[in-house]
Amino acid sequence: MNNFEELVSKKIGKTIKRERLKQNISQKELAAGICSQAMISSIEHGDYIPNTAIFLALCQKLNLSIDQNLSLIHISEPTRP
Repeated sequence: MNNFEELVSKKIGKTIKRERLKQNISQKELAAGICSQAMISSIEHGDYIPNTAIFLALCQKLNLSIDQNLSLIHISEPTRP
């Protein structure tokens, strides 16, 4: 992963974890019907960037709006020389 991907991955992971804990949902409950519990753990640790379908399904299950979804990934990519 390059630095930008790492930044995005960590931001998504922290947000998913924060919302999951706020709603008192286990990783297993969040993953049900979407992906594995291990994948949720990898996402929350910033080790994996979910594809669009998984990301949107997780956000929907956590009742995050489209605006919130987009703000999760609104990070400026560093300019290249």
